Amino acid sequence: MKTVVSKRIFGWLLDIICLACVGFVVWHAWHYYFPSSPRPGDSTRLVGSKVDLGDVTWTGSPRTVVLALSGRCQFCKMSADFYRALIDWARPDRFRVVAVLQKHAQDLDPNLIELGIEKVRDIREADLAGLGVRLTPSVMVVDHRGVVQAAWVGKLSASQETEVFRAVKTQEPPRSKRPASLDDSMTPVHADELRALLKDPNTVVLDIRERSRFYEAHVHGSLNMPMDEIVPRAPHELPQDRTILLYCFEYLRPQTECETVLCEPSRRALEYTGITKVRLIAGGITALKQAGIPVDMEPRP
Repeated sequence: MKTVVSKRIFGWLLDIICLACVGFVVWHAWHYYFPSSPRPGDSTRLVGSKVDLGDVTWTGSPRTVVLALSGRCQFCKMSADFYRALIDWARPDRFRVVAVLQKHAQDLDPNLIELGIEKVRDIREADLAGLGVRLTPSVMVVDHRGVVQAAWVGKLSASQETEVFRAVKTQEPPRSKRPASLDDSMTPVHADELRALLKDPNTVVLDIRERSRFYEAHVHGSLNMPMDEIVPRAPHELPQDRTILLYCFEYLRPQTECETVLCEPSRRALEYTGITKVRLIAGGITALKQAGIPVDMEPRP
């Protein structure tokens, strides 16, 4: 009798452990693929607080922009162009930029290289929760005392990006001084040319969207390599002597036109691995299919 009871108790314990493991995996996947949206009080709550980053002194510049980032933050990737504009426009008499990460600066997450923050001179490790940062990305403008004067949380709109430059008492850089746009850095491949290129077995089409979007529909023969996997996978899976045709259009919200926010960070990640010959496939999947480009749809794994 005792043996039967013991087996039942052991079975219950195994069930509880399995359920806990499944719950953890589901929770982690949900927060990765569906990042939390900022709440109205998230930014105002930071204003007036003091930022303590150990030996960082705030008196070297009139203002300091503190970027609280994470390599697994989808909104961080979507804001990469804005971060690079801030970094390129920073100057001691204007403002400086400090990046605060949850990893040690010497172990820079490959995902963060896509954001261009390796150019920041001052990269720090800190407990973001201890700084009052609940969500990434968070942008804080700090004065010479280390006190937060203004803050923004999440993916910023164009008007909010302008607000950041105003908060550091400097004019927003003209577009000509922003990092190279997609049109400048990647020659687009339109449907007619793509149709001909796909007949060549040596053509490499790289789709950097998440796997779920890739399985829904993708250009025939394309390789799926989500953007956060480019740095570790590209050196082993992509030829450096060929031109890579990059598909990076994404629908960020239902019923919206496709956007290209993922394209430039993906190009930078490829460039980091030594792949510099990159061309952008112009147009979304629907438009390509209507133009006669072969599109595959696969069942979800």
